[in-house]
Amino acid sequence: MRTHRFYFSLISLFLLVFLFVNNAFTQLPTRGWRMHISPFDGVGVAQRGDVVYAALKNGLLSYNTKTNEKTLRTATNFLSDVTISALALEPKHKVVFVGYDNGNLDLLIGSRVFNIPAIVQATSISGLRRINKMIPNDGDMYLATAFGIVVINTKRREVRDTYRPTAGGNAIVDIAFTQDSIFALTRNGLFRGALSNNFLADPSQWQNTNYLPNYATTGAYNSITFFENKLFVGYNDEIYSSDTIYTIENGQRSVWKTDIEINNISTSGNDLIVLIDGATLVYDNDLDEKMNIFQYLHGSFPGP
Repeated sequence: MRTHRFYFSLISLFLLVFLFVNNAFTQLPTRGWRMHISPFDGVGVAQRGDVVYAALKNGLLSYNTKTNEKTLRTATNFLSDVTISALALEPKHKVVFVGYDNGNLDLLIGSRVFNIPAIVQATSISGLRRINKMIPNDGDMYLATAFGIVVINTKRREVRDTYRPTAGGNAIVDIAFTQDSIFALTRNGLFRGALSNNFLADPSQWQNTNYLPNYATTGAYNSITFFENKLFVGYNDEIYSSDTIYTIENGQRSVWKTDIEINNISTSGNDLIVLIDGATLVYDNDLDEKMNIFQYLHGSFPGP
């Protein structure tokens, strides 16, 4: 029942995004500060209790499914930074994480926001610091960033560790967990570390799995998740609608779907969620399609 409520809330929220954002600032005075929010730049969705959050590129919309209350938060009235790049819920402590393009990080705890500027202020990091994805595991939040993996201790609200899965400091685009391992996905490869290993800050402690073809010249991998004892990996080809979803089980790679345009793969409860251009596809434990969210208000399609 909770899963069905989530999808209903998700659909309701996105229907409201277009109406709410377009009218959010119509009451501002002529010379008032305006923060222009685009409803077409979706980043992600997360749900905490009765409240569903939708991250747009430069604003966070929340919708209470019980009271129908809608709130738009931006850098002008609540958030610590401007350009949002990731959104996720850490379920054990019920904390919503908001990641930014420059590495800044906000934690929404109850009705308050707590900022962790460790990445954006770090002098040891050169180059990009973007937070690409955020994946919870055992009470911590793991950030896939432009330079490696940053582990946040949610309870203490601080950086617990920083991992460098590759010797070259390659960007990590997504993270997945199995019972005993953490997998770090780059644009052209997959690296494995043992969760019991206390030295994952050292690239030599990570294994290049060689599970996936190296498509560096023709495309890139964009997402990974663990579902029904398999890893699901999304690959974006440079040719439109030529993408592939691979599964990996016991070290063996298989093609699950191909000739589609993949935006993201994730899980929600007991379901596998595949976002493609034109639809959000929901699969059950047997990988049978159980839902197809194919269109939102005004003919716009889901894209984040």
